[in-house]
Amino acid sequence: QRVVLAEARAAEPPLPVPALRCTIDTTLQVAYATPRQEGLRMVVYGRDPGGSLFFYAPRRPTQVAVPLEPDAISRALDWSTRLEVKHAPGVYDLRVLFFDRPILAGEAASGRGSPLQALRLRLEVEGGRP
Repeated sequence: QRVVLAEARAAEPPLPVPALRCTIDTTLQVAYATPRQEGLRMVVYGRDPGGSLFFYAPRRPTQVAVPLEPDAISRALDWSTRLEVKHAPGVYDLRVLFFDRPILAGEAASGRGSPLQALRLRLEVEGGRP
């Protein structure tokens, strides 16, 4: 089972996004839509109830924000995240940040830099199949 994490749009005002509910055996896929602007980048990270950080795009805090293709509609990244690897059932606070320049994912997550757009999502992970 694969669930699109966010149809994140880099240049539009954020729309209200309901909580995303899935089971621990779900694979999350990050997708995006962009304007014709060149040089856009994205960082997606989350925090679990204990405050631990999880990076989805890119996968490590020391990696540079993921470059996005201009004028894309529903473009998925080349990788996905299996929740059962590092997640536990619970609620995760997710952030999707867009930048017009390179920035390290860890710097973006710590509030450095000013994103062009910031979306906040709630991911509710439930236990898997019995």
